[in-house]
Amino acid sequence: MDEIMILMSAWMFVCALIGVFYGFKNIFFKQRALYMRMIVCGVACQMISRLFGLVFMAVLNMPLPVFNVGILGLIGSFFFFLSANYGQMDALVDDGSKEFIKTRLSALLAPLLLFVIFVFFCLLTEGLQPKIVLGFLTIFIMPCAYYNLKHIIIFDVENGIIEQVRAYNVIVLICGILTILEFVFSTLKLQLPYLIVTFLLGIALAAVLPVLKKGAEKWIRIT
Repeated sequence: MDEIMILMSAWMFVCALIGVFYGFKNIFFKQRALYMRMIVCGVACQMISRLFGLVFMAVLNMPLPVFNVGILGLIGSFFFFLSANYGQMDALVDDGSKEFIKTRLSALLAPLLLFVIFVFFCLLTEGLQPKIVLGFLTIFIMPCAYYNLKHIIIFDVENGIIEQVRAYNVIVLICGILTILEFVFSTLKLQLPYLIVTFLLGIALAAVLPVLKKGAEKWIRIT
């Protein structure tokens, strides 16, 4: 399992690195909207987190501790994703009126799913530390997942600003779910599920910024 974790950490690092190079070249250094640059920073946090895990396991030749600095990188990445959606986009489509109550309630399904995964993990594992770490990670990913799902299902404004970045929100929502499952399967030493989850997570990390840029450029052309 340790060799597999090193291999998949390398895979996720390379995928995130590709995404970061793409993001800095096509978004950050071209002075794109703050919304997009915050998401570049989010993917960069993922890259740093994966790099830490890879170097720790490869150099020290020991398993990654349940709590490690890389966890803070993951939290940082979803903080950037959340800040982009909540701080930059949400007010454009939700004015706080009763019209969107159903949408707000429906969007709670995303954090609820993450909470259910956390509860099952607590039932399946012993020891307090992994539960605390996963709980801490879940708390930070839940609000991000809420706004991802909200911006997938909400009625769009004129010119389709949200419609054009729905694919991006789908990918980040998937990233959040896969990140939780990655921790669960690695802690429970479930090799095949861990392989599948981390493989998909790597692809998602590489795709976040190209998909975001493609969608945002469609909106820019429309407006």
